[in-house]
Amino acid sequence: MTHIQTRPRKKRLDSFQTNQRKKVTLSYLSRRDWTTPMVLIRDLKPHSPNSTWFYLQHLYKQRLVRRGRNVQGNLVYRLSPKGAKWLLRNRDLKV
Repeated sequence: MTHIQTRPRKKRLDSFQTNQRKKVTLSYLSRRDWTTPMVLIRDLKPHSPNSTWFYLQHLYKQRLVRRGRNVQGNLVYRLSPKGAKWLLRNRDLKV
């Protein structure tokens, strides 16, 4: 019988870490107008640049950010009213 080797499973973030990441991202977007993911990656320095693209898409699906295109046709994001409400509700969350 052959055993199949599997990659070690990535450790999932707990809800506190997830909310911290959400607060950091949304508060960054609240201080700026339309922002490209590349600027967000440069300023926040996440552990994985690819994860930022997927995370912004995740926040967009939750309607916490708005998405559009700039003049060059690049994706840009900004904070939505629902995201601003989330920030106000969770302003006491430690970052």
